Amino acid sequence: MPQNKKNSIWLAIQFVSSLIFSLITLKLNLLHFGEQIFGIWILMISFWGISTVVDLGFGTAIVKYIAGANANNDKDEINKIASTGFVIFFTLGIFLLAAGILIALAIYYSNTNFIPKQYLSEFKAVFLFLGFSFYFQYLVVFFRSLFEGFNNFVITSKLTLIYNLLILFSVSIVFVLKLSIWTLALFYILSSIILLLLYYFTLKQIFHSVQVNPGQFSFKYARRMFSFSFSVQIATFIGSSIDPVIKYVIGNYGSTSIISYYEVARRFALAISGLFNTAFKTILPRTSVLAKRSDFRDFILNEGINYPKFGIVYSAIFYGICSIFIVLIIHFWFGFERSIIIFFILSLAESVNNTGFMLYSFFTGIGKGLYLVIIQSSNIILVILSLVAGFLIFGNQLGLIGYFVSVLLMNLLMVYLLNKQTGISIEQYLHKIHIYKLFMLLFFILLVIIGNYVYSINVYLLSATLSLLCLFLFMRDIRQYLSQLKGLFSFLKKIELKD
Repeated sequence: MPQNKKNSIWLAIQFVSSLIFSLITLKLNLLHFGEQIFGIWILMISFWGISTVVDLGFGTAIVKYIAGANANNDKDEINKIASTGFVIFFTLGIFLLAAGILIALAIYYSNTNFIPKQYLSEFKAVFLFLGFSFYFQYLVVFFRSLFEGFNNFVITSKLTLIYNLLILFSVSIVFVLKLSIWTLALFYILSSIILLLLYYFTLKQIFHSVQVNPGQFSFKYARRMFSFSFSVQIATFIGSSIDPVIKYVIGNYGSTSIISYYEVARRFALAISGLFNTAFKTILPRTSVLAKRSDFRDFILNEGINYPKFGIVYSAIFYGICSIFIVLIIHFWFGFERSIIIFFILSLAESVNNTGFMLYSFFTGIGKGLYLVIIQSSNIILVILSLVAGFLIFGNQLGLIGYFVSVLLMNLLMVYLLNKQTGISIEQYLHKIHIYKLFMLLFFILLVIIGNYVYSINVYLLSATLSLLCLFLFMRDIRQYLSQLKGLFSFLKKIELKD
């Protein structure tokens, strides 16, 4: 438990720092390149981001099998898993790089809605540079998975901080010296190479016994990884495709400038949920060792139930109480009024995601990849249909409401699948996580959106009212978690003294 607390603390520190850096770099890039050029950049980097984030399930497989081998103290198995995983990532990364370049030729380069002719030659170079940056980041996913398999998130958090500092430094140089967009892409390659080398040498220094040797590649372990990760591969790929799909729909039915407004709102909405998800990434290695149906039930009803309960209160704090401050930051830092309502629309979806995060991690950890495929396939189909319909009906950002509807249905589906897997009744689970509090929060956020769009009520007045309502209704829960937080800080102080 002490290691898990330390991991969560460092993951939270890493994420908050990354958020601050990303907001600075976002502002500098918008000032330097403008909404249209930076909108194209966002479109391209999100395309490669699919593969950067998506390890096609093999990263999850490495975490699972390394955690199991480490629990058994089987060093030979650890080395075979590590070596097999490296060969898979090395070769699969090359394939994805080539496939990505071919897809870009068909989707982006021939569509002037995305890349106007006057920018085409420059962005061809940008796309290629970002592709190579992706490849090095893809290899980083392998090394990061090794550390996470050993339940050591402290090291990965520190290395991520270094990488984010490199990106901030690169963006600052490009901004000050007024360099081109392709130069920024070149800096991304250099930063990714440095991060990869840092992971490699850190592994050598911290885990001396781990040998990553392609000569130890094992078809036996490759089959095991593939059998575990095949469904996870499909699910994670589909899930990570949602953001580029949303931007694709916006680009087709709106403009690349609207993508910039969406990206600003998305940074804030996903930063809040991302902090929650990042801090509790430790769920995956802990659920990976569960084997029996009784183990599943015990985990959900004893430890697991606390995550969605906290997720609801956490969402009320940041999407409700703190919403007025976020609105003011968006207004004064970026000056995009259209991003504010988009932020509230995304807040609906992310509040639900924070509640369901534990279930998705649970299904991933116990290897229920088929469940994940069903969830994500249903989600992306609903997202596409609802977004297109939304933009055709409203002709503006309110079409993003469809994303919230799809997320809500996806999370209800997960509760149903939990019932099938563990026997825990849907009513029992929803009652234990205090689902009525989530519905109250969603209702209040919807009032803000409706009040501004239908009745043209000032959005700052609405967000201030939302903050006060959530503060009143969730004060008791906040006090309870604050008392627990004091104990967490005292624990952190003891850890620092030991270090």
